[in-house]
Order: sequence, then C-alpha cells, then structure tokens
Amino acid sequence: MKNKQKYTGLMLFSLVVLLLSSNLVLAGWYKGSLHQHTGFSTETGYDGVEGGGGDDCSEWLEGIPLFHTEQGKNVPYLTQSAVNQGLSWLSFTDHTYCLDSSEFNTVKNDCDTENTNRAGSFACLTGVELSVSEEVRDSEPVMEGSLTCYDNNYGEGHLGANGISSYISQKPSAVHCPKSPKAQAGINDVNAKSGISIINHPDSGIGFINFLDFKSLNHVTGETGIEVWNGEWDSGTRDTKALGLWTHNRLLKGVKSYAFSGTDEHENVSTVNYQDVYMDSLSAGNLRTALKSGRHVASNNGWIDLSIGDKHMGDIVYVLEGDEIKKGGLL
Repeated sequence: MKNKQKYTGLMLFSLVVLLLSSNLVLAGWYKGSLHQHTGFSTETGYDGVEGGGGDDCSEWLEGIPLFHTEQGKNVPYLTQSAVNQGLSWLSFTDHTYCLDSSEFNTVKNDCDTENTNRAGSFACLTGVELSVSEEVRDSEPVMEGSLTCYDNNYGEGHLGANGISSYISQKPSAVHCPKSPKAQAGINDVNAKSGISIINHPDSGIGFINFLDFKSLNHVTGETGIEVWNGEWDSGTRDTKALGLWTHNRLLKGVKSYAFSGTDEHENVSTVNYQDVYMDSLSAGNLRTALKSGRHVASNNGWIDLSIGDKHMGDIVYVLEGDEIKKGGLL
C-alpha cells in the first residue's frame, strides 16, 4: 500500500513538472514585424511581374518613378523570409490606394493558410494601411501626379489597421488624399473591427517639407498606439520627432497609447526594427490580443519586461506623492 502511494505521488509530481515545462516553452517573447507590405503595394504586384495581371500599384501612387522599381513579394514568400530571419510573426498592411477588397481577401486567405500550416511556430495578421483625410487642413506638396491632393485641402495621413478580417476602403479609391474616411472615423472603424489602430509615421518631414505625416494627432483619440520608429522613413530625426509626439502628446497628458515600431518594408522582410510581444503561446489570436493590450516593446536588440507588483506592461499604475494617490505612467 505504501509503494502504491509512493508511485502515485511520483506520477502526480511528474505531471506537474510536465505542465510547468510546457508553459515555460510556450509562454514568452515573440518578435515580429508590423507595417509589412506585400507586392500589392508595389509596381510589380503580388506576382512580382510588372504590368502582369493588374495586381500592381501604379508607380505614380507608390515608389519612385524612373529611379527604382519595387520588387513585390507574396505572403508565402514573405513568411518564409521572416522565418529565415528569426521572426515569429508578420502583420500585413497594404496601402488602401493600391488595394481592393478582392486583393485584401487574397492576402487574408494566404495568411490563414500560413497560420494553419505553421500553427505554433509562426503567426500572421491581415490589415491595411488606411489613407485618411486629416481633421485639419494640410497639404502634400511632393505627391507625384496626385491631382486629388490639390482638390482636397485636408491632405493625407496613414493609419495602420492591423488584425482586421474585413476590408476597409478609402474614397475615392486608388488616389492620394482621399475625401474619406476622416482620421477619427478611420480609428473608430479599426477599433470596431477589433483591430490594432496605429498612427503611422506621424512626422514625415524632409527638411522644411512635411508630407504623409499625421497632422490630426491632436485632434483624434482612441488609437491603440503610435509608430515611433519607422524603418523606411528615418533619417536620424524623424523617429526622434515621432517619439516626442508620443511622449508629449499622449503619455504626459495621461493618455493610454502604446509605442510601436514598423519596418514599412515593401520588397522583403526587414529586421531593422521589430516588435517583441509577450504571449502565452504563439497564435494569431494571442498576437492580436497582446498588441492591443500593450504586452510588447519596440526594439532591435532584445526587450525590457517591466512589472510592478501584479501590474504588467500595458497596465496603468498609481503612485503615492505626498498624501495623494496620483495616476502614474503606462508600463
């Protein structure tokens, strides 16, 4: 009888160790790339062949005419490239001025296939980079061939709509500086679809010229976060300005808005920056939840895990100052 109890105890102990080990293996930090474009946002299209099948984006809408032709890639290619570079996930956000609902569904279906075939080892989200009309007057002085930018005095801002399962359109389509949606309406729509709404490259200045920035920053509320690090646009000052916009216009005002990095890569997958995300296990659903709840850091070299007591990254903490309890910063 004693031997039976001994063996039972050993079996229970082994089971507990096995469960703890499984959690340790599954739960952890997973790095990936936000603001990833497919070939639908390039001149060569999703199939990589310029002018082949109407899946390309006009060089007057995207790219640098006469100087460089962006070589677009599809979801399976980009997924494998991400895996080869040690990334665990991607979030696809093609330009709405390049994308229609059918093309969005192509990306979504390919992403769903990758989520199924690579379950537990890789995850991807679908979305769009939504062009919105600013809430305040703005101009886009260097948009090639974009006559609509002269007609619309409210310019254009870019809003990342990550982790949505249905297409969000701009009107008119296939143009810069659309009339709708307005910036706040765009944020509201992304949030209503349970997506992650990110104000992309809020400061895109080149010298004294600002274009495709986000002039509406102080006139909108409710975004998930702000892109403070853009891998394509930075020239040493724009990311610094974007970081300042986040800290001064959000954090120091007690507004909950998270910091994101985005590669803004159109031709391949880049690790110039990435987002480290903490998840119980790797899946598209867990990725969406973690990005929305602030369980992540923007990085290019590891991560910083901040916690105070039972509060973790993404939570609001309260601190004592004299005899008063005051709202603290975001973790």
